[in-house]
Amino acid sequence: MTLALQFSQPTVELKSQVRGRHEFNYLKNRINNINEKVNFISHQIRFKKNQSSKQQQLSISLKVSYI
Repeated sequence: MTLALQFSQPTVELKSQVRGRHEFNYLKNRINNINEKVNFISHQIRFKKNQSSKQQQLSISLKVSYI
């Protein structure tokens, strides 16, 4: 699994399919590690499970301040 972010705009939204809670926690930790190096004004990480299609979706919304 790869998490790639490009900051061409102040707000970045990323949606990715994840296989289970363990992958979600892995990506969440990666975002928090990136946040130590890049100053995110705010970031929101949501994990949503769709019961009808058995899909799990990770939604990450980031707001970045430029130096």
